[in-house]
Amino acid sequence: MRSLLKDPTVLSVVADSGIFANASLPNTATYMFDVLAQNLFKIANLDESSPVEGCNLKYPGEEYKCIFVQYNY
Repeated sequence: MRSLLKDPTVLSVVADSGIFANASLPNTATYMFDVLAQNLFKIANLDESSPVEGCNLKYPGEEYKCIFVQYNY
């Protein structure tokens, strides 16, 4: 992106979505976002992994985890 700009020091980024951490609910110890992400992958019939290959390799069969910042990072 910077290579396309005349003045690369002017580049700014705006986040257009939230960052979700996978944490357990205090009253049930259920990982709510984990369950939601698994269901999203099932509903969308996603057979593909995340674009972060290192994360995919670390969580084989659980690639949905790579949408969470703590696993992706």
